Amino acid sequence: MLKKSYIKNNREVIDRYEKLYEEKIDIEYLKQKLREGYFKNEDVESLAYFRVFIDGCMLLFNNEKTENNNLIIQLAKEYKEIFLKPCTASNAVVVSTVSP
Repeated sequence: MLKKSYIKNNREVIDRYEKLYEEKIDIEYLKQKLREGYFKNEDVESLAYFRVFIDGCMLLFNNEKTENNNLIIQLAKEYKEIFLKPCTASNAVVVSTVSP
């Protein structure tokens, strides 16, 4: 069971990684930190909750991008018309089955 609140946990993870990547993302620096045991005390449960938070943020971000993208909106409308139009005798597909 997570010992901290969801929001407090995520804030602490953000702060910790923000400090780690403060200057730039340097792979050699991260390798050094890994060898020194910087990540040794990471709590898997805490990181899992943070992953849920990040996934939610990405969904919101992508949703905003989609809402503001006229090309995607137009394509969605056209596909909706194609795939959701009522089935009539003229556009129906007949599928036959053969019994063995």
